[in-house]
Amino acid sequence: MDSATRVIKAGRASGAVVRCGLIDSMTIDMAVVATFFYDRTLDVDRLADGLSRALDLVPVFGGRIRGDTASAEIVCSDSGVPMTVTEVDRTLADTITLAGAFGYPSEPTGAGELPLLAIRVSRLADGGTVVGCSWNHTVGDTHSFMLLMRAWSACVDGGEIPAVDIVDDRDAFLDRVLPPQGDVAADYTEIGPGDAEGIMRRLSSSAAQPTETVQLAFTEAEVARLRDALRVKAGRWLSASDAVSAHVLTSLAGLEDPPKARDLTVPVNIRRPLGLSASVIGNLLGKIELPYAPDISPERLAASLRGAIEGYPVSHLNLRANLEFLAKPDRRFLQTFVPTAVLSERPSTVLTNWAGFGAYDITFDGNRPRFFSPRGDMAFPWMGLLSEGPDRAGLICTIGVPEYLAARLRTPGAGAAMHRYRADHDAVSPLVPHAL
Repeated sequence: MDSATRVIKAGRASGAVVRCGLIDSMTIDMAVVATFFYDRTLDVDRLADGLSRALDLVPVFGGRIRGDTASAEIVCSDSGVPMTVTEVDRTLADTITLAGAFGYPSEPTGAGELPLLAIRVSRLADGGTVVGCSWNHTVGDTHSFMLLMRAWSACVDGGEIPAVDIVDDRDAFLDRVLPPQGDVAADYTEIGPGDAEGIMRRLSSSAAQPTETVQLAFTEAEVARLRDALRVKAGRWLSASDAVSAHVLTSLAGLEDPPKARDLTVPVNIRRPLGLSASVIGNLLGKIELPYAPDISPERLAASLRGAIEGYPVSHLNLRANLEFLAKPDRRFLQTFVPTAVLSERPSTVLTNWAGFGAYDITFDGNRPRFFSPRGDMAFPWMGLLSEGPDRAGLICTIGVPEYLAARLRTPGAGAAMHRYRADHDAVSPLVPHAL
């Protein structure tokens, strides 16, 4: 596989310095991956030129992090973004099937001299192109990344440039826009000097559990039938994501041995519920937590999820409490404090919804992606992602589960139950990855 790397720069440093927030600093070693699959050959020079102009519009992605976790800043230094171009002897369908192990950059991102964004462009044997992206979570959330991608697409194709707002002090910004703290407690709790070792053993034991990533693909018609059925049973409006999430999680709960009550954690983009501008770059994320019993019905879980999303600002918003907790002196993660979820008797299921961010609107040379995928391999069990299927049709749930549960999912009975809303005549895209 031939490859060459160039560093893409805007050509000028904006000079802006962004003071990272307390929550940003906890993601300083975390990379996020997204991959776009096109069935046409993209002009690499046009991609590079467009990225250069996009970095001028969204300069945080071309900067570097300085300082430690307690005083981290993003310096918009125009240090650049490595873009590696490779020639790959595989077809588009091959690479989609291998999405968990193919397509995204291998370059590390992080603090110091490491880049905050890396790009890998793979030119395929059948004329397709894969654009893999890896960015450091400290720079921003998925919404922020998609602002960069929209700017990149617009700079290549001449579309509308999105508005971008880079705040210079993220905690000060949150302090201005967050409502007064209500009764919702912080997500963290203090621990004693002797507690850390036991907690680390518990976390290590969970991480060491043999995990297999499964992808559950639901067709557009299948999703519609599932959503409509759960709406009738729940007696209320539900989104497609509500319905599929609840259906998958309750189906998995029925296969778990022994059955376990769990906490469902769902990250929330706070821009819309708080009426904030969609142009703001940063980690504007909250979360909702819902306990659910192993025998809960899918319609009840879906209704609880929808109610929590709609009631988020009142019932779940606790970012101000988190900031006040983290701002206290001598806060050392896993030494003086931990997330409260770590101490819960109920294990957590984390499900992040990537659908609806506009990934299929990221055109280059007039071509829309045929498929989009977050990173396809889950490092830990019970962590999952929901994303749109090929050509924005249907939904795919990618989730890590214990190996024994993945084996159970492959049995005919479990497969039929998972897809009981699919009809024989439903069109399944040939680009759907090998999924259960």
